[in-house]
Amino acid sequence: MIHQMAINDVYRLVLAASSASVRERLGAGLVFPHNVQKAMYKVQQWSMDGMPERLTDDVVACIYAIWMDPGIRRVLLRIRLPKRAGLNREQQVYDHRELFHMSENVQHFFDKIATIALPSWLPSEMDILISRVKTTGIHDEVIVTEGTMIRIIDVGGQRSERRKWLNALSDVHVVMFVVAGSGISSNESDNTTNRALESLDVFKQTGIVAQVCKAPSLREAGLVVLFNKTDLFKKKLKGVPFGEHMAGYRGDGSFASASQYYRDLYQTAFDSVCAELHIKSRPLKFYDTTAIDKDNIKLVFHSAKSYILQQLLRGVQLLK
Repeated sequence: MIHQMAINDVYRLVLAASSASVRERLGAGLVFPHNVQKAMYKVQQWSMDGMPERLTDDVVACIYAIWMDPGIRRVLLRIRLPKRAGLNREQQVYDHRELFHMSENVQHFFDKIATIALPSWLPSEMDILISRVKTTGIHDEVIVTEGTMIRIIDVGGQRSERRKWLNALSDVHVVMFVVAGSGISSNESDNTTNRALESLDVFKQTGIVAQVCKAPSLREAGLVVLFNKTDLFKKKLKGVPFGEHMAGYRGDGSFASASQYYRDLYQTAFDSVCAELHIKSRPLKFYDTTAIDKDNIKLVFHSAKSYILQQLLRGVQLLK
């Protein structure tokens, strides 16, 4: 899992560093010595030869050469870059780092890439928590907490699977939507589309909300929106002016103000869908989460569990 994440990250780095649009945004650009150019060429060849499955010696050598390059580290490790008009130093650095679309914790893994590649290496709890893996398909888990059994079904938002799981589910008490709260900058495909607004469009325009509202098994279910990566969102707000990425925002740029704006956007979108379907709207439940903060997750999970139990009691008409 972590091997593949590191391989994917260095591949994204090389593609971005080789992009004319990225070089233009960087101003003076990146000039690489021969050994780094050679390593980058090998990485680019993966698109034709096939992506490596593990961190072989050759892959580790490529990652190490690229990661240790002063130009790459200047951009990715928040060292000062030539200023752009209207941006302070911290904003300037974030503006450039966002062009590379790598894992937020890439430094943690790249700094010890040779150790990770050892057959004897085992990931720590923190390694697992901060790793990133895209999931597909439907995942079904049952957990027991404080004597309460909760079944969690992760459908991953896959459009091809949506009709299947909507028709198959029954006795669902809560539907959770997970959104990356830190995604206020551009997406990976075009470096222009706002990822936060793109997530909102997925929420309201792809039919997810409409189908959830119309599905008999979900009509009475509680609806929860989890804004994940709160820690990264707070850091990003220090360097990225929130109002520049959200045209309708008029707040002070603080976390409290920006997070409330997110909540209002999603509630308004949900109300709009309900109005179009002539269905009575209902308040969404919102949580700010930091997946790598165990204490935060415990608090959120305890609150969410109480909410689930409330929905269950309403379902059997013991609570109104």
